[in-house]
Amino acid sequence: MASTTVSTRLEADELELLESLVRLSGLDRAGLIRSVLKRGLDEMRLELAVKQYREDKATLSHAAEIAGISLWDFVARMKPLGLELHVDEEEFERDLRSLRRSA
Repeated sequence: MASTTVSTRLEADELELLESLVRLSGLDRAGLIRSVLKRGLDEMRLELAVKQYREDKATLSHAAEIAGISLWDFVARMKPLGLELHVDEEEFERDLRSLRRSA
């Protein structure tokens, strides 16, 4: 996959923290930034999926898709995230078919 350069400005304290993490992690600056960005993007995807599901703007399977995880993983994370299962019969059957395909 081709990569693209993205630049951003950091405050002095953010740069200091970044450099200290580079030293501690053993990664180079670019590798650490990619790792931190990936983690942040994954976390944000999950947060958005939870919000959409909580507000009934996404079905269970769509929320898992937004989060970029399997339906099984999303269901497993529901309780710690304070989510309750709420599906109608049609959605349940569709999600069950999706679960069977992914198993």
